[in-house]
Amino acid sequence: MADAQIKNNETSSIIMGNEDDGSPSKSKIASKSSIGEYLSLSSNSEFVLLSLCMMFLFGVHNILQEAIMKIPDFEHGIMLGYFEVFGVTVCSFLERRVKNETGRVAPLSQYTILTLCLLASSSFSNMSLDYINFPTKVVFRSCKLLPTMLISTIINRRIFSSIEYICAFAISAGLILFAAADWKLTPSFNPLGIILVLLSVCADAILPNAQ
Repeated sequence: MADAQIKNNETSSIIMGNEDDGSPSKSKIASKSSIGEYLSLSSNSEFVLLSLCMMFLFGVHNILQEAIMKIPDFEHGIMLGYFEVFGVTVCSFLERRVKNETGRVAPLSQYTILTLCLLASSSFSNMSLDYINFPTKVVFRSCKLLPTMLISTIINRRIFSSIEYICAFAISAGLILFAAADWKLTPSFNPLGIILVLLSVCADAILPNAQ
């Protein structure tokens, strides 16, 4: 009888959870699971939320960048590029910490190329604002779809259909027409600024393909 009573006590301890060794009970596990399911989002909802956050933060970024570049005698476009790279590095490090990611998926030299492309893209873009206005810069950087597709064909051997090229060309043509109206309103348009922003677009086109 004593042995049977001991076994019953052990069974009850396993079911209810042993508080001395810190093992969670089934009720606590079920509660945590319910909270996790409540807080989790579907893939579509998560995509929409992240897209909205990205557009909002890009808008804030562009507003602050334009305000900084409008400061009289401001000539530190490259330094802004350094700060952007530093911010990306810190945020990436924190993300890997939160997700407990370790190791690398590519050689360290590949990350150096990505960093240089990001720095060149941001720095040339900021430097171009000394010669062209902000809307013109935004329009040219929005036309990076075609060079990105071209570089993807060269580097990654990816083949795009004729319809994809036509759509990309139509988007770029519309943005160029929009920029043409802005050029007429700004007689201070400078070809050097266009060269700088084109270099920025080239670096920005290489970046996703290298990734």
